[in-house]
Amino acid sequence: MNYFCCFVFLFSIVNSINHSNGKKPKGALLEVEFSGKVGYLLDEIPFYSLEDAKNFINEEVTDEQWRTRIEMQISATLYRQVYRVYYFSPLLSLTLPPKQVWDIKLDSKPFEEIVQGHIYISRSYSFYSVLVGRADTLNNSYPGFDKIGGKFQDHFVLPVDPEHLFQRYLIRKNHYYYVFCPN
Repeated sequence: MNYFCCFVFLFSIVNSINHSNGKKPKGALLEVEFSGKVGYLLDEIPFYSLEDAKNFINEEVTDEQWRTRIEMQISATLYRQVYRVYYFSPLLSLTLPPKQVWDIKLDSKPFEEIVQGHIYISRSYSFYSVLVGRADTLNNSYPGFDKIGGKFQDHFVLPVDPEHLFQRYLIRKNHYYYVFCPN
């Protein structure tokens, strides 16, 4: 399957904690931010039901359901971040902050788009969070983190639809009702 969106993580060190009396800092705050898009793949919907499916997504899918889908997409980056020591040696792990401190903003209303020939109802979003870490180990994750203001960008290409499976039909009184797979 080849339906992807690309987004860039931007990690930047914003502060060193306990940087007084000329001593080396013990901790650091690391900003994590990026923007991307997530959506529902509509290729599996029969053409005679496509408009109904689009209307359903645009009108019935809540912001919370979109956020759940976004969290699924973001979570797909964790494997590469945690195990990057095996792919990008000598850099060590650089994980995401815990979900409890994620700030996800929905930047657009749902919109229809075609990505590599596939129809989606998508939504743009932005992500921001802060990771608390030890100042003495941040430089191992990326050499630019040895000073305040150091930045690192990492590129990811992920599926627009993190499930790749959109609908299931329930037949009732000769009508189709769309039931979304649980998120």
